[in-house]
Amino acid sequence: MSSPTGSFGAVLLLTLLLVAAYLYGYRKNLSLIREASMQLEEALRPDDAEYTWLGGTVGFSAEYRVKGFRSVQAVLRLIPRQSLLYLPVVLLSGRSDTLQLLFRLEQVQGPVFHILNRKVPERTIAGKEGLGRRFHLSDGHDVFYPDSDVSSPLAEELGRVIGEEFLHVTLRDDRVFYAEMRLTGGRRISETVGSLKGLLLEYNNQTGRPS
Repeated sequence: MSSPTGSFGAVLLLTLLLVAAYLYGYRKNLSLIREASMQLEEALRPDDAEYTWLGGTVGFSAEYRVKGFRSVQAVLRLIPRQSLLYLPVVLLSGRSDTLQLLFRLEQVQGPVFHILNRKVPERTIAGKEGLGRRFHLSDGHDVFYPDSDVSSPLAEELGRVIGEEFLHVTLRDDRVFYAEMRLTGGRRISETVGSLKGLLLEYNNQTGRPS
């Protein structure tokens, strides 16, 4: 039979462990949020920015006013490092920190395409069912086009820019470019987003010129 003192000690130790894990996870996520927002603004150089917190230190959504785009939106979602009990479940499910980007373009006209990470075959993409033509784009990604005989120079350029951290990239028919990526601690966010911004502006200018 366990003594009350021993049970109290075990509960106290568990409580201290949970509190310490919460404080570490909270501070870590807060640091990641600050760093991500700084790097996004470094890459986008917005005229204005508006942020909305997502449930404490889960992440944020942001809207930027950037020259050359109707708007740019970003959503940062972090794993719950502050929850020692829930974190193992998240890690076992394969979830990770992610950044979603939405560039609302001014001029780009081109075929719809989806670029998908080959390591995430179970991923469900809205509208992907109608994109029957699949081509090898890079070592880690495939590109899907509509059944008609089309291709996209933008998709080909993206194949040389995006890394394995990208899960899904698409150009929609409403002049919206979307990208979702894992935050792996490799390339800096500012470098990755800056490359995307430069490529989209260049392509936007080319397709916006009168023929």
